Amino acid sequence: MNRSASRNAVLIGTFTPLLFAIAAGGLASPASRTPVGNDEDFFIVSSVDVPQKRLVLKRPSEVTVLVRVTDKTTYRSEQNRPLQLADLRAGDTVFVRLGTGSDSDLVRTIRKGPMTPEELRRRYLRVR
Repeated sequence: MNRSASRNAVLIGTFTPLLFAIAAGGLASPASRTPVGNDEDFFIVSSVDVPQKRLVLKRPSEVTVLVRVTDKTTYRSEQNRPLQLADLRAGDTVFVRLGTGSDSDLVRTIRKGPMTPEELRRRYLRVR
């Protein structure tokens, strides 16, 4: 199995249960979910354009978002170490804080890291 097919299989295996849970109604809608104390969204990096300072990010729902970065954008690793835009690769999973209003496509922070089961529950599962 080539590398791209292997990565796709991992992504499908990771997000298929999430999509089934959404379809079954086991997850809260974004408007009704419990606040998590930050405004980061989870994405998979689809492509990185360093010269143009742009990223194409993919939500778990397969919707893509084109975003731009500036010199003020901060990047952190899983170990909370500094990163640079060029350190990101397609397939990386990241938590991104975007701007608001007319700057809604502007990235404020990028934190590289996986969507753990605990994070998934904290962000999306209903509290009963």
